[in-house]
Amino acid sequence: KMNAILDRCRENGLLLGKGGNSGNVFRIKPPMCITMEDANFAMDVLEDAIRKEL
Repeated sequence: KMNAILDRCRENGLLLGKGGNSGNVFRIKPPMCITMEDANFAMDVLEDAIRKEL
């Protein structure tokens, strides 16, 4: 399911990584110049992807 969530995020313009021993950890590395608008966009995309895949 992790890969499906990451693919869905990527399709919607959000690039995330995966980590952890089991590959079950999202790696979120925003630039230092992130805005509140960017953060809200990222969380909206991630929430939508998780809801659709779970």
